[in-house]
Amino acid sequence: MLSTRKMISLTVIALVAGFIMAACSGKAQTQNTVNLPNTQNNGGANTAYPAVTNVPPTQAAYPAVTYVPPTQAAYPAAIGGPLTVTRPDNTTTSLTPDTLVTLKMNTVKTGSTTVQGISVSAILTAAGITDYKQITLTGANGSQTLTKDKVNDNVILKINDDKTLQLVSPDLPEANWLKAVSAIKAE
Repeated sequence: MLSTRKMISLTVIALVAGFIMAACSGKAQTQNTVNLPNTQNNGGANTAYPAVTNVPPTQAAYPAVTYVPPTQAAYPAAIGGPLTVTRPDNTTTSLTPDTLVTLKMNTVKTGSTTVQGISVSAILTAAGITDYKQITLTGANGSQTLTKDKVNDNVILKINDDKTLQLVSPDLPEANWLKAVSAIKAE
């Protein structure tokens, strides 16, 4: 049987070894805070997560626009593929890249940059969509919902060098521009 002195010594050694292993693990401890939208409590106060206080003033100017951050599985990037457009009656059409480049192109100025792309209004018209309340565009980095009054000539899909479509609009904060847009759903 071990003496009390040996038990204390072994306990101290084990604690010191544990502290050393924790300090040498190479990983710094971090605290990540994720602000999730409130999907419960009928949209009431979100008591489970801290309130967002760093909202750029441009977002407040466009209350009819919502941005949903991505989840890796929910938004696979489509490279150079067709754009799927869903009508309000849930029928779909696929617009190929060859069809898209024949549609009306618009040029918009975003800050000091001028960007040319396909008019989202022209895409909706080509898909036979004229009566809708809002559209939701889905891309590799999330989704963006725009009410009908926000879909104007300033909302375009830029064709990138890798043949992906990027949502661009001077009316949206640049952080909300979608990359690799693969679908538009009208409701």
